[in-house]
This record gives sequence, structure tokens and C-alpha cells, in this order.
Amino acid sequence: MSDERQIGLETELRHSFLGKVRRGVRLWWSGEVSLRRVVNAGLCHLSLRRRSPHVLGKPFFLMIEPTNACNLRCPLCPTGRGTLGRKTTFLPLGLFKQCIDELGASLLEVNVSNYGEPMMHKELPEMVAYAKANAPGAKVVIGCNAHFLNDESAPRLVESGLDLIYISFDGVDQETYEKYRVRGHFEKVVAGVKALLAAREALGRTNPFVELQFLVMKHNEHQMDAFRTMAHELGVDRRIIKPVSFNVADWDDADTRATYGEFFPDNEDYRVYRHEGDSWHWKKDELAFCTAAWRSITVLADGSIVPCCRDPRGVYTMGNVADGVLEVWNGERYQKFRKAMAERRDKMAICKVCPGE
Repeated sequence: MSDERQIGLETELRHSFLGKVRRGVRLWWSGEVSLRRVVNAGLCHLSLRRRSPHVLGKPFFLMIEPTNACNLRCPLCPTGRGTLGRKTTFLPLGLFKQCIDELGASLLEVNVSNYGEPMMHKELPEMVAYAKANAPGAKVVIGCNAHFLNDESAPRLVESGLDLIYISFDGVDQETYEKYRVRGHFEKVVAGVKALLAAREALGRTNPFVELQFLVMKHNEHQMDAFRTMAHELGVDRRIIKPVSFNVADWDDADTRATYGEFFPDNEDYRVYRHEGDSWHWKKDELAFCTAAWRSITVLADGSIVPCCRDPRGVYTMGNVADGVLEVWNGERYQKFRKAMAERRDKMAICKVCPGE
């Protein structure tokens, strides 16, 4: 029977920095991760508390984008809207391995997805397997739309050792689903979920843990109970119910805001913004201090390194994996970025309107 988690503006802060350190201690105590990783996370936390531009530890969370290509055209996604501004590319396996080789001993989590459909990268199972083998104890995760999950690809993904997969599932019929997941095919998504669960059972595995994610929007909010029923009938491990939002990198883009108005849910409980005239504002007035630059890195499909996933266009590119991940991590650009975050975040593009990570 699947359980449920609801994510909102409060809970998505969601990944509190100290909470991640505590989780690391619990994992060490249970024997799942080494003491070295816990100490590393503690050093990152100490650097954060001191607001130090130079971080004593290595990043312990890695988001790495296999590709920025996608088969869907979701209206609020920079990739789907065609406004990403980056050449469509696929991350070379060698650069992926370099990231894991440099950071593997410190990592607690690796998310192999970002602004694209990761299953479109033919070497995704190899990437996951390499991360599992060379960052032992780290949780490896992907998010996908399930269109490329089938009887051939699902067993490969299960055998890779993937720990968790979250799948976009924003409706219980074709008409509702494709309203946001443009070009999507609902029955193909259902078939993909079934193929993955069948492969997991056939191989006698308990992983990957399978989550279905439902973005609450104006056109689908009436289907939440039907979604819960379908998730239970499919036999997934967890339901995620999450309010729709738009990327903070597009905060001042009038077209994005107008499009968001079409999807803004009527139910107040599932709104992360308040609407005042022609303006949108966070429901929560105070933005939390962002910890991302002291604990994580995001790698784009061309190897560029940015501080977090909320920078889809690489406005704050710190360097490239080819330069050496750890060289970039405490390089001049990153240290200047952290100093600016500590002193004048309210004047920084993207960061000034971000709720924090």
C-alpha cells in the first residue's frame, strides 16, 4: 500500500541543511554510510555557519543532468517552453564518471536528472550503476516522465541499482494529463509504471522505490482522490502531491507569469503564491537563507557547474567538470558567489526571489 507525502513551501524547505547532517549521522549509526561522509557533511555545515566563502568539506549532494532534451513540452518548464537557451546535448559518460570519481567518497545523494528527460540518455543505466559502485552508500535518484520505461528498459534500470525514481503523473486520463504534459501519452505512462514494477518483482528487488508525483493545478485538482486510488491500484510505494510553481529564473518574465495564471489552482491549500493584481508573490514573506552553495553542486549536460538546479541557463556558471570538480568547488568564482550570497542575496538575479534550498 502506497503512502503519501505532500510538499509545500514550508516542507520543501524541505531539505534543511542541518536535517541532512542529522540524516547522515543516522545513516552512519545504521552502518549505511561511512563516518568520513558524516564528518565531511559536518565540515560543510561548519563553513555555512561561519558564512565562509571557502568550504572545508566537499559537496555531498550532486545533481547531474544527463541531457537537456525532452520529449514533452510542459508549459512552465524552460525546456518545454523552448526558452532554456542551451544547445541540446547529452552528457558524455566520461564527465559523469569524473564527477563520481572526485566526489564519490563524500556523496550522500546523487540525482541524475534536471532539465530534460534522463531516460533519453542511452547510457543512463551505466551512469546509475557507476554511481552505486563508486559512491557506495549514496542514494541515487532519477525523476522521469515514464514514456521510455518499457519491458526492455525497465529491467536495465532495476539492475543498475537505482534507489528511487519519481514519475510525473498529473492526471488520471489523457485529456487531463496532456493539458500540462504536452505531447504526452497517459496510457504509455501507466504502461511504463507497470513495466518498472513488474521488472522489480521479477528480479526479486525492493529498489527502486517508486513514487508518483502529482502537480496540483487548476485543471486537475478535482482528480486528487482519483490519483490516490490509481496509485494504490498500480502498487507504487508513495504518492507525492505538490503545488505547481514556475522557475524563479523566469520570475520577471511576463509570458511565464501569464501562463502560470492558466494553471494556478483554485484550492488555497495548494498555492505557493498569492495573486495581487497582476503580480505574484510568495505566500511566505520571508525567504530562508539558501544553503546550496555550501553543500551541493549541479552539473548541466555540457559539463557546466552551477550552484543549484534553479539556474537552468547557467547564469552563475562556476566552471566545468573538465576543469576539475574540486578545483571549481573552491575556485575564485564559487568563493565570490558564496560571499555575495552571505552579504547581498537580495540583489542577486534568481537568488533574490528564490525560497532557498
